[in-house]
Amino acid sequence: MIEETFADVLKDYDGFMQVIFSSYQAKNIPALKSAIHKVKPLFGFVGLLSIQAQCQDFENACQHAELPALGESFNSLKIKILEARSIIEKDKTRLTAYNLS
Repeated sequence: MIEETFADVLKDYDGFMQVIFSSYQAKNIPALKSAIHKVKPLFGFVGLLSIQAQCQDFENACQHAELPALGESFNSLKIKILEARSIIEKDKTRLTAYNLS
């Protein structure tokens, strides 16, 4: 079941990232906030709680800040969520190998 959770997260990951990045490029803060809100639970499902918390912080910042002020926070979050994909892939591979043994 855990292996399936990781597989499902990876299946949806690129779509979520595309919405996040396009919302940022379009300077659409409500859409960006919504996209971050939707991806946030995925990080909890795979145990990346610090990234989930960073998503929550960014989501909260979207309520009060304009886009130029969000730039540094967004870039920091972007790096983390892009790195997270490889972590999730490695853990899924490890789970698959364990389940096959």
